[in-house]
Amino acid sequence: MSTAFIQNSSKFFGHFQVVNGDDIIDCHNLGTAVTIRDRINNPEPVRSTTSTVPFRTNTELPLEQRVGCLTGGLGHTPAVTWVLTGRVEQVHNWATARQLKADRPAMFDLAGNSLL
Repeated sequence: MSTAFIQNSSKFFGHFQVVNGDDIIDCHNLGTAVTIRDRINNPEPVRSTTSTVPFRTNTELPLEQRVGCLTGGLGHTPAVTWVLTGRVEQVHNWATARQLKADRPAMFDLAGNSLL
């Protein structure tokens, strides 16, 4: 098992790379590189969920989140569109939008057609 390490970027001055075997991950700053290196070297154990209620029927979540979201809605600005209400919520970046969509996949598209 190889250990990930940080080096100066060979592509961009003042940036860094995390090297893990043959994989090289470009990072904008040292803080990001340290976080990625630490997560590679010390992966978190897989947590088991204690909830026996399926995600879609989990009534602790608001209905809007149970129905799900799609990415986009503000042109080039990172955002998600909640399918139930059509509300567009701006998010920090596209990675956040994709993660929200993965965590809360839409049951329907905006026209009401089932995606399941």
